[in-house]
Amino acid sequence: MALSTALRKKLSALAGSGVIVLSSVLLPELEGTRYQPYRDGGGLWTVCTGHAGPEVIPGTRYTQEQCDDFLAADIAIANRAVNRLVNVPMSEMQEAALTSFVFNVGSGQFSESSLLKELNRGETNAACNSLLRWIYIGKAKSPGLLNRREIERELCLWGEE
Repeated sequence: MALSTALRKKLSALAGSGVIVLSSVLLPELEGTRYQPYRDGGGLWTVCTGHAGPEVIPGTRYTQEQCDDFLAADIAIANRAVNRLVNVPMSEMQEAALTSFVFNVGSGQFSESSLLKELNRGETNAACNSLLRWIYIGKAKSPGLLNRREIERELCLWGEE
């Protein structure tokens, strides 16, 4: 799966608006939004747009406003990690792709990844292509993660190829 035409148009229209704005459009498309907690593929209690944490209480119904607040905070955390760990210039779309990736896998895994090492060596294409290695939940390939990583890769390579 690649970026849909509709999502590509939305992101193109928002180019120059900043990574937070791009991520606020991208992540609901990738994650979906659910107002009641569920266990994600890794078994974590999750709600809204991929939010996991101690404030996720099974059986509680969350509002759109709560979901928007969680998403804004989660994007900010992921984006700060990207900016702290990446020491080479990034395009806005690369930063949005990496923010989505860190939102999904966490800053700890990103900080130890070969993807980050490739990126910081200036091997942008290799780093973007490395996103496609992050498609497993445990030892099982996840079709959902593969779709997500293909989209993140496409964003990461936006303007590079």
